[in-house]
Amino acid sequence: MKQKEIIWKEISILNCSANAYPSGKPYKKQMLQGKVFPTTKEQAIAFVSMGCLLGILNSEDVKVVEKVFNKHGLKGEYNMYAASNMLNS
Repeated sequence: MKQKEIIWKEISILNCSANAYPSGKPYKKQMLQGKVFPTTKEQAIAFVSMGCLLGILNSEDVKVVEKVFNKHGLKGEYNMYAASNMLNS
């Protein structure tokens, strides 16, 4: 489903999985746990080469992901995770 198709039970104010780490800060352990969204070229290369995936996403995570995707002309596809208020990308 697309971002506009999501019906949230509640709106989050804090990220769950799409956390951004500044360049130079240690991030690989958290990235393997699905809690880091790559925002630099170095992080994106590590994300792909380590086979990482984002963990479950809440409404704030989707905003962060879509903001970066839109900057590059991309759109996210999301799947509902069980019967909760979380998504997988």
